[in-house]
Amino acid sequence: MSPKNKILIASLLIASCALFLATPALASWPATPLLPPCSSSGDCGFNDFILLGINLTKMILGLVGSLALLFFIYGGITFMLAGGKSEAIDKGKKILTNAVIGVAIVLGAWIIVNFAIAALTGTPVSNVKIFGTEDWWKTPGEETTTPAP
Repeated sequence: MSPKNKILIASLLIASCALFLATPALASWPATPLLPPCSSSGDCGFNDFILLGINLTKMILGLVGSLALLFFIYGGITFMLAGGKSEAIDKGKKILTNAVIGVAIVLGAWIIVNFAIAALTGTPVSNVKIFGTEDWWKTPGEETTTPAP
């Protein structure tokens, strides 16, 4: 068996083991439910739609991060298994470059959204916390209600 095949088999074995070991952690995914609490009662307002958008953003960013990691691994393995072939080396470099560009685009979009939120709400950019605990999207003076059991 060639060294290239041994590395490929070892990489696949490690990846499959990691997948099966991580499966119990996915049992609670997503940690934040996608739909707001009002979806069961049907009396949703504007703030609940904003909360839905925030939950979608959290899920999309998590998925994009996972996909970027997979492409970094795939590009790295392609690059390492090139064996001196310039076509395979170029393919690995292109995969890695595109993964970096994709992450930069996603993070740039996240920064633009933060600046837009800061501009529209009149808060300093440092106080905009999409993933924090502050409910910046709620209308000032609105009471926080908990759904009836």
